[in-house]
Amino acid sequence: RRSEFREIISKALINPDSIIAESTETDKKIKSSASENKPSSEYQLSPLALVVEDDAGWRSLLTELLLDSGFEVRASSSYGEALGLLNREQFKLAIADISLASSLEPENNQDGYRLLNNTRKTNIPTIIVSGYADPDLIDQAFLDHKIFACFEKQAFDRNAFIQTIQKISENHQFQNNLTKREIEVLSLLAQGLGNKEIAKKLHISTNTVKRHLKSIYTKLEVNTRAAASAY
Repeated sequence: RRSEFREIISKALINPDSIIAESTETDKKIKSSASENKPSSEYQLSPLALVVEDDAGWRSLLTELLLDSGFEVRASSSYGEALGLLNREQFKLAIADISLASSLEPENNQDGYRLLNNTRKTNIPTIIVSGYADPDLIDQAFLDHKIFACFEKQAFDRNAFIQTIQKISENHQFQNNLTKREIEVLSLLAQGLGNKEIAKKLHISTNTVKRHLKSIYTKLEVNTRAAASAY
């Protein structure tokens, strides 16, 4: 996809200081808009998912199902493209076809398993969706790479797939034992709101906000508002 390639090249060549400045200004606008238009009950941390699939139709389908389940999605068609995304962003879930087409080793294609090695190293829950895979290799994927689940394309069940990724989404939302209220406080904190503003948004006292923040810092193992916001 030429347009995406050009965009990546542009980002790679831009001065890092310019990126930070532009990102900061954009974040301010987004946070301002969100705080004005979004009810407090809708604040959440959207998990990021990676889709690695060389078939355009399946790539589109998987992306759609993930978006409907509350994930933000990055899609790629090859191992190399996926590896670049893994190096640039932090993912909470990966969906991969282990029988990826490969121009480098078409007779001995291990690109899918190379990808599993990388998701395993970074502890990213991974779901396999594949049209063909040897049962022994699937066993190996569960044992060696600790994949979360496996779906065959020939008997693909959308409901079962959605239920599986929702389990991962729920695990992400409450990871580190954050309560729903703590997630709301953390989301408002990340938008740059002070304690009084957070208290007003959530209709609680400032002392309650402070207690929530103390709990959040402990669970996330951070000491500052900036570190919690970055998380």
